[in-house]
Order: sequence, then C-alpha cells, then structure tokens
Amino acid sequence: TNMAGRGTDIKLGDGVAELGGLHVIGCQRHESRRIDNQLLGRAGRQGDPGSSQFYLSMEDDLLRVFGGDRIAPLMDRLGLEEGEAIEHNLLSGAIRRAQKRVEGRNFEIRKRLLEYDLVLSRQRDAIYAVRDRFLLPPEDKADEFAAQHEGDLDDYMAQLFDEIASNVVASYCNKSVPQDEWNLSGLAQELSIYSPIEASTLTDQSPAQLTERARARLDGALAQQKARLGDKFSLLARYLILNTIDEAWRNHLYMLDDLKGGIGWSAYGGTDPLVAFKRESFAMFQEMIARAAETTCRSLLNTRLTISSGQSQTPTPADRKLKYVHPSADISQGAASQNISSTAAPGMGGRPHMDKEPGRNDPCPCGSGKKYKKCHGA
Repeated sequence: TNMAGRGTDIKLGDGVAELGGLHVIGCQRHESRRIDNQLLGRAGRQGDPGSSQFYLSMEDDLLRVFGGDRIAPLMDRLGLEEGEAIEHNLLSGAIRRAQKRVEGRNFEIRKRLLEYDLVLSRQRDAIYAVRDRFLLPPEDKADEFAAQHEGDLDDYMAQLFDEIASNVVASYCNKSVPQDEWNLSGLAQELSIYSPIEASTLTDQSPAQLTERARARLDGALAQQKARLGDKFSLLARYLILNTIDEAWRNHLYMLDDLKGGIGWSAYGGTDPLVAFKRESFAMFQEMIARAAETTCRSLLNTRLTISSGQSQTPTPADRKLKYVHPSADISQGAASQNISSTAAPGMGGRPHMDKEPGRNDPCPCGSGKKYKKCHGA
C-alpha cells in the first residue's frame, strides 16, 4: 500500500506465536523507504513475535540503477555461484543510500512541479478575484451581495477605460518619434469603434491630452449605452465580463501548456527553464488581460438589444370555446352532444383541451378511441 496506517493489524492465531510468529518475505525493495517500513511493520506488531527478510535480484531496478555494476564484479571475484544469497551490512547500507537518492530525486521533481504550478496559481487567483465580483448571487443573498459589491461595475469599467485609453494612444503616438510621424488616422479609426471621431480633431495635442480625450470618448459611449439599455445594462455587463474573462482564461491555459512543454529547451541556452517560464507566462498573462479588457469594452459599448414583437400566444375567448376532435374520430357519435366549430378545417385535428394530463394507457380525450400514448401523447 502507498498509504501508511490504512492496513488492518494481522492478529496471530492460536499456536502461531509459539512457532515464531509472522514472517514476512519480500522479493524486492521499493524506491521509497516509507513503503518498505510499512511492509516491515506487518510482522512483530504490538509485541508479537515475527521477522522480515528481503531477497533482491541483481536485476532489480534499485540495484541495477544504483550500484549493480559494482556489486556484480565483486560477486565474480568472491566466487559466488548463481542464486547464492549475499548477506552483509554494506549491501544493506548501499540499498538504503540508493533509496535516499531516489527519494531526493522524486522530491526535487515534486518541488519543481509545485514551483511551476505556483506561477499558474497566482494568475488563477487574480482572474478569480475579478470573476467573483461579477458572479450573480443566490436569490436569498441578493440584497447582501448588492450592498457589498455596489459600485464594483463602475470601478471596473473606469479601470478598463484607463488602460484602454493609455494603450491605444501609446500604440499610435509613440513619444520617442516626432509628433508629425504619429498615426493619428489610425488612432481616430481605433477610437471610432466606440465613438465616431475625426483625425483632424486630434492634431497638435500631447499624448496626455489624447489619452484624456480618448477616455472622455469612452465615458460618453458608456453613458449612452446605459441610457439605451436602462436597467438591463448591469446584467448584460456582468454577462459580457464573465464570458470574455472565461474564454480568455481558457485560451491562456492552452497557451501555457504549450509553453511548459517546450520551455525546457531554454536550458541549452544557459537559462533556467523556471525563470524563463515565469517571464514568458507573465508577459502572456498581461497580453491576455489587455485583450480581454478591449474585447469587453467593444462588446459592451456596441451591443444592441432587440426585443421581439411577436404576436401574443394567449388564447382569445373565441379560441377557448373551440372543440377539437381527432381526424379519425367518428364525428357522428359526438355531434349530438358537442358543437364543432365551423372554423376548424376538415381533417385538421389539433391537441384537445385537457384540464388534467391523462395516463399513457388511458383513452385519448380527442375521442379517437386510441390510447393516449399512441395518439396525442406520442
């Protein structure tokens, strides 16, 4: 077993203690000393007599990997024959040292894996912290949730607008190049996604002024969208934010899997793969956050709700008076007791009006004589 303390004590039967108790014979040693100790502990429990003995082959994995090439020549020099047992404290000590090396290697593997997972865990905490602010609460905790998260949506949108405005202006108006080389037409086209603007109105302005103007455009588009959607804005915004974050996070996880699979090659360049993974994953995370913010703003500011103006399906008083029969029913049998509406087209039987759903094997209320499951209940 790989779980200590989950076994059942082996109780010695009558006369077993007098014969020497339980003797455990093992044919291999596990790479973990803890597992071996569990097997050793099966014998001689709670003062009962017993012993344990292990017999290992020179082809055992533990000896083959750690020291088998040194022990086999020693056996040949000593003239030991095939199958003869070797008992010596040096051999037992060599096995224990081999187990320690294997345990140390496995520990380093687990530690390294945990360090990789810690990078992902911190990013996951950041994403979930945003998601938790916009998850819809249970009905019984709606008031409490509203009191705790009042203003979260406005604060989040303000943060997104600040990031988008600064990123857009920095993309088209680089401070390191002359102002006459700025791509103001591209900036105007980018801002027109949220609110129409002409490139000619953006000339002779500093990056700070352009950022301020872009932010004002975003605020104006948000105010118009709130006025257009009314009380549906909050619910729509939460849905769009969650949907965008979830999709971006899933794609980010796939990209991190690909990155982790090939980051080990950086060791050939003298770079620690873990350090390279942290650097690359952080850059990818920042790009993912920027894309999610841009997608959220575009979706939220450009969404239009269309309310269907379909005809009401509520039956009119005239419809409630109609009586329907199955096409195969004998109309002459029910004509004396029922008035069939003349508006019903011949041969067009609708679903009969039922105050209570009949059983599957009951006669169909339409009067066809068939069972309900083979007629209107099919």
